[in-house]
Amino acid sequence: MKENERKCYKCGFSPAHDRNITMHRFPKPGRTNSVRCELWAKYCFPHESWWSPEFQNNLHSRHLMLCTKHFKKSSFIDNFGKRLVKSAVPDEECDKVS
Repeated sequence: MKENERKCYKCGFSPAHDRNITMHRFPKPGRTNSVRCELWAKYCFPHESWWSPEFQNNLHSRHLMLCTKHFKKSSFIDNFGKRLVKSAVPDEECDKVS
């Protein structure tokens, strides 16, 4: 699937709707990434087994993505919203602004 055809799991936006949007894949679960994976999973699936490593692995392997609208500006390496810092997590406050 092409980058501009992918849709944000949370809001359904894609680069086809807005050229300023970039997509960010769910982080790969692992020993050093467990808290971040939990926070991403809880953000999108608050009523499911977001704490489960199997559930988190499934999210990553399904290539689910979130768009730039769900992250604070401080979550990005650059000013263009293209690359997230390694510790970036989605922020519910961003949902209230969008």
